[in-house]
Amino acid sequence: MNSQSPRYVSLRWRVLLPLFIVLLLVLMTGAYLIFSRLPADMSSASANLLAQGSRDILRQAQQFVEVERELAQQIATNGTETAQDLGLLAQGGDADVVALVDSQGIERLTLYRAGEQFQQRAGTNLGLVGEETISGILEINGVGMLYTATPAFVNGNNFTGYGLAGHRLERVLQPTSAVVDLAFYTNDGRRLYSTLPQNVTWDSSASTVALEGQEYALTRVPFEVGGHVQGVLDVLVEADAGGNMLPQLIGLLLAALTAVVIIAVFVILGRMLARLDKVRSTSEALAAGQMMMRTGLQPTDEIGTIGHALDTFATYMQEHQDLLRRDLRRQRREVAHLLAVLESIPDGVIVLDMDGHVTVVNRLACELLGSQQAFAEDDAKSLTAFVTDALGPALAPGIYALGSPHELEVNERTLSAQAAAVMTPAAQRVGTVIVLRDITQEVWRERTRERLLAQLQQDIQPLERPQEDPMRDFAREMRSQAVALQKLVLELRGLNNANLTDVPDSEPRAIMLDTLVWSLANEWRQVAQANNHTLHVMIEQPGLMVFGNERRLRWAIGNLIDNAIKYTPPGGDVTLEIREDTSDNLARLRIRDNGVGISNDDMPNIFTRFYRGKPVTSEGRLLDMPGAGQGLNTAQQIIESIGGTLVLRSKQWVGTAIYISLPLANAPQPELVTENLANFGEE
Repeated sequence: MNSQSPRYVSLRWRVLLPLFIVLLLVLMTGAYLIFSRLPADMSSASANLLAQGSRDILRQAQQFVEVERELAQQIATNGTETAQDLGLLAQGGDADVVALVDSQGIERLTLYRAGEQFQQRAGTNLGLVGEETISGILEINGVGMLYTATPAFVNGNNFTGYGLAGHRLERVLQPTSAVVDLAFYTNDGRRLYSTLPQNVTWDSSASTVALEGQEYALTRVPFEVGGHVQGVLDVLVEADAGGNMLPQLIGLLLAALTAVVIIAVFVILGRMLARLDKVRSTSEALAAGQMMMRTGLQPTDEIGTIGHALDTFATYMQEHQDLLRRDLRRQRREVAHLLAVLESIPDGVIVLDMDGHVTVVNRLACELLGSQQAFAEDDAKSLTAFVTDALGPALAPGIYALGSPHELEVNERTLSAQAAAVMTPAAQRVGTVIVLRDITQEVWRERTRERLLAQLQQDIQPLERPQEDPMRDFAREMRSQAVALQKLVLELRGLNNANLTDVPDSEPRAIMLDTLVWSLANEWRQVAQANNHTLHVMIEQPGLMVFGNERRLRWAIGNLIDNAIKYTPPGGDVTLEIREDTSDNLARLRIRDNGVGISNDDMPNIFTRFYRGKPVTSEGRLLDMPGAGQGLNTAQQIIESIGGTLVLRSKQWVGTAIYISLPLANAPQPELVTENLANFGEE
């Protein structure tokens, strides 16, 4: 019965959040109700609002002056002369007026905003005096504007006039509070701008005025920009605005402060619980196998100490897990390498543990024992029983070499089975290894040799004393004995080449080159894969028939493929190619690899019989491969014996290419060369 896991809910949402909401509502409401009922000093509140409003407006005007100064500097230094250029500068700087003024203070060109368009005018004397930056008030068509003019110089010395930029007073003197009203008066007493209707007037010398049934508190401050007083500002505030709003504002402020305190407490507690939640989530991740998870906490308190200890333990386990993983990968590589080695050796190998169970077996051993089915299905129990029944007395007891080699008759084959103990460096036996070798041919040759020697002993009899014609009888007898002896010698000579006559018909014949190449590729592909190589086949011209002895060609080309595999580092490529070129009635076959290649010192001797070169990798490691140094020599003899050629080209640490030319079957056949292959079976 599956039990459903309980639903996880953090203490942050289960306890803290409800408590936080209740405290927040209670404390904010209480603070507002308490402080909103406190009495307020109306005159003090109004004075504060007037002072604050005045400061804000003057500060805002100064900011406009800074913007105007930068734009006027651009106009003065750019040498702008056209209305289009001035208009672009005005739009870019969001100005309401831009102008070019000559050194006498007279406008050469002025653009001022009228609605959404700019109007032009010129010729007005603005009264600009001096060669310094000037800020002031300009009136255009009854609209007051704050402007800043920057002098322009040519070559750094010659004063040529001014660049001027300005903004309307309704933008510059915009109140920052909805309860503040204002009016601007020029130095000559004209009211140039007001937020109240123009028909509303008041006595600016009074501190309070009544306007349209509403009492206002009033203050007059000088409007100073650019170091000069440009006029005065009347700032008005409703007399009861500050008084009525102050308690509510204080209550709201204290309620907000209370909320901030409660939120801060909640955040602090939440962070503490978040650290605990971090420890929880990390523990769950580690339990799920995510060994890279860490809390990242420092041991500054109890929670940090727990998290840090968890991180230390996880790091310790991760290091041991990495070591185990590396050891496992190394063991897998060693096992793969061991299996590749076992598959590449020409003998069958079977390894048993101390209980007699088969642990490792190569494919050749299964083929020799006839247990392909058990091997393919990886049925260790059936294979163990089969090996035990098949080998029988070869599993004799002992310590190191378990008895002498045994000859076994299995599946019409004669096998030699030699058992030996597998020992550890501490001289402790851990299993048994059995080496199987197919000695059918050797036994057949030995038995045939004994039969021929017996026949020789029987046929070569002592000469009897002739009766009638001694010389003629002697010659006849000698000829008969010589023929018998020659026949037996030829049979013995053929017996030495028995390993090259696996098929009854060993005479040269027409061979399909495609089939031969694919057969060799399939035969050597497993060896290539065991060495971590890729074997490619490329047939540019299919259907070619060549002339030769198939068994010997298979041996020669297979030997060349074997060399390419042995002298190519893991991860390399070996390619068999049938080329398109069939000139001179020859088929072209190329075998190439990207192995260690052949050095210039070894190249002149590669076809010398019994010569062994010294191939090295690009890192300088010597490759010590088994062999007697006869493969290339014998392969060359086989190919040249049927009228072909073998050419080898190599570059050290780049690769080797072998070019083989074979006579086509429809071409005139060459005279076969056989004397050089007389002892081929011994090689």
